[in-house]
Amino acid sequence: YEGLNPQSFTHHEMEVFPGDVLYLISDGFADQFGGKENKKFLTGRFQHLLLEIHHLPPDRQKEELHRRLVEWMGNNAQVDDILVIGIII
Repeated sequence: YEGLNPQSFTHHEMEVFPGDVLYLISDGFADQFGGKENKKFLTGRFQHLLLEIHHLPPDRQKEELHRRLVEWMGNNAQVDDILVIGIII
């Protein structure tokens, strides 16, 4: 593609074990406004939420993520797309 600047990437490897859970996410959940002070959910809170639910079966994880998002948003509209993909090894 003409005119595009090539990106450099760093190769990382990590060891995974049966039962490990990997999440691929967009920034949409963390960027959602809500809560008592109408602030962003933020990455740290989202990481903590994933740690809370990672042991649950996938369908329960989905339900809990949805419940917590709706609870957080309150009357706010969703501000961005939200993508969460969980992969259980």
